[in-house]
Amino acid sequence: MPVVFRNHRHFCPGASQMTRHFSRLFADEQGQDLIEYALLTTVIGLASIAVFDVIRAAIGNAYSTWNASANNNWYPPDP
Repeated sequence: MPVVFRNHRHFCPGASQMTRHFSRLFADEQGQDLIEYALLTTVIGLASIAVFDVIRAAIGNAYSTWNASANNNWYPPDP
């Protein structure tokens, strides 16, 4: 038959104090909005880093196309 501890303080003296600390930590919502904003900023920053090469290539291609069309539309004046 297994031994059941009815009072856990005899087994682990700091268990109740540790449980109280953890319950206060999880119940406290102070500063939660700052953490959420920091996580949101991190996600937006990582997404922008991931997309930066794609955007850079698209802007470079658009500029090259515009530059080529502008140069093709220029006719030198007669001397």
